[in-house]
Amino acid sequence: MSKFKQQYDFEVDLETGDYKENTTFEKFPTNIFPEKIENLINLLYTNVGFEKSVTASAILFALSTVIGNSKQIKVKNTWIDTPNLWLAIVGKRGTMKSPTIKFPVVPLQNDEKRFAEEYEKDIASWNRLEKDVQKHEDKPTRQQRITTDITTEGLIKLIKENSKGIGIIKDELNGLFKEMNRYQGAGALEFLLSAFTGGQYIKNRATQDSITVDNVFLSIIGTIQPQVLKSMANNNTDNGFIDRWLYVKSENKIPEFTIDSDIDAKYIESYTRFMVDMKNMSSDNKVMLWATKAKSEFQDSINKIRHQMRAEETPQQLSAYLAKMETYFARFCILIAVMDKDITIEKIHVQKAYMLTKFYIYTANNTFIGFDNEEEINAIYKMEGATTKKTKVLALHQHMTKMKQADIAEEVGCNISYVKRTVGDSKTNKQIPKYDRI
Repeated sequence: MSKFKQQYDFEVDLETGDYKENTTFEKFPTNIFPEKIENLINLLYTNVGFEKSVTASAILFALSTVIGNSKQIKVKNTWIDTPNLWLAIVGKRGTMKSPTIKFPVVPLQNDEKRFAEEYEKDIASWNRLEKDVQKHEDKPTRQQRITTDITTEGLIKLIKENSKGIGIIKDELNGLFKEMNRYQGAGALEFLLSAFTGGQYIKNRATQDSITVDNVFLSIIGTIQPQVLKSMANNNTDNGFIDRWLYVKSENKIPEFTIDSDIDAKYIESYTRFMVDMKNMSSDNKVMLWATKAKSEFQDSINKIRHQMRAEETPQQLSAYLAKMETYFARFCILIAVMDKDITIEKIHVQKAYMLTKFYIYTANNTFIGFDNEEEINAIYKMEGATTKKTKVLALHQHMTKMKQADIAEEVGCNISYVKRTVGDSKTNKQIPKYDRI
């Protein structure tokens, strides 16, 4: 196990009870992983250019999908959860989002090849049976862990046939929702909202037999561009769908390319062995146990999150998101304990899970929280008559003084160099009107 240092501290006003955390969580806490995996994440960044937070999140997705329904955490009799994760990698085109996701899920893709070969053999044997014999023999179904292209109906059937659950991998998350809504009345959103919580799902259909899935498990990972996420956020504020995702911001902080820098095969083999160990951990169903100190640490950590939820300075949108992060905090406890090949959640597992939770809260707060200022931005555009990229940049620069130039570029849909040039011109060239009203 890698050396672990608790990387946060806080203070509580004894008179008011107000809680304040004195640590920011800007970087992914890679020390939640076993040392060999942490080293791999670092090497993938320095030698290949894969962002650490994206790689680490993709590894968590792979682990989540492998463990599936085999492990549960029981916080209370009314709070029992499995480690399903929904991960959205947010970034513009050209930030190596998709290649970074691809490497950690290779073991899952190799499993799919094996599952397909086994199914082809089984179905061929079944097809050779006499018709009368087939009536008394169950038709083989294909074992599966992941999918990339599916409708709602197909997904429900797939999860029913694979009791440990299913992981979805999408290059573009926007495409997932379009695919699942391909047929009118498919109810994709309703199913996804239900799948996040897990438990039993019942689908009643007028023209076909009803279907019941006892333990729905669905993990998802995919990429999404900032403007698309913004549109989704603005259209899904009331149903809580946008609050159910873990966000990772891909910022294209990629080192220089060196042709001779690569990943030694021993690290790839080490990751493969790690995933085999995790598959072995999923071979039997267990409810995780609690070490004594772990329960009190979990309670204290939940209360830290709730202090932040109740704080007057916490925006309403962030407060709603924090409520869902309590769920993820419990799920992280499962995954971190399992990575230590342990079914007992120890205090250190809870501490690591809390650090991970705070990282995703930080990234959400800097990714989609604040999309609810759309009305204010549109009011500024209207007041200044801003209809072009140039006039919008200048309007936001003047009125949204706390808005960073990178955020202005993201909002307007231009490069940051354009924002810098436009703002610079407005300051230095007195002949240019303050706003071009075109």
